[in-house]
Amino acid sequence: MKSGALSCPKCVGKLVVNSYYSRTIIESDGSSLKIPIMQTRCIEKACGRTHAILPHFVIPYKRYAASVIESAILSFEENGGLKYSDCPAEDKTISGWKEQFENRGAAAVNQLQKILYDRYGQSVSMIKFLTLSLIERLKILTEPFGPVLCGSLIGSVNIILSRYSSGYI
Repeated sequence: MKSGALSCPKCVGKLVVNSYYSRTIIESDGSSLKIPIMQTRCIEKACGRTHAILPHFVIPYKRYAASVIESAILSFEENGGLKYSDCPAEDKTISGWKEQFENRGAAAVNQLQKILYDRYGQSVSMIKFLTLSLIERLKILTEPFGPVLCGSLIGSVNIILSRYSSGYI
């Protein structure tokens, strides 16, 4: 990626590539992979913040790939618990993902609804949403943005919200 191509989410200044670091990601089979993460810096003197540019398959502060986390959450939702999950993570970790997904997912639903209304004049019936799971609501709200942007729903939601906050939507 070219320096200056992205804007700082805090002050909208230009971001330049500052460095790279390695991050280990755990896949569904338990294997791990080291990937390079680009770190950028805002050139505005008043800001100067650094931001890591994460690929769509990485969730901030998580060691497992987004698809692994999403699969574990889906399995938890569909089967009503952890006993049927084949995720290599510990049960306590998966329960934490589920709780965090519920908290952040609700905020994502609200933000996606706002984007759809503000940018496209579209709204979704709240009555229809009352009977749907959080995952079903997110799937419906990402549909107007075109085909799935990456291999996972969580990754697609992150891409949409990042593009919106950066001014690309």
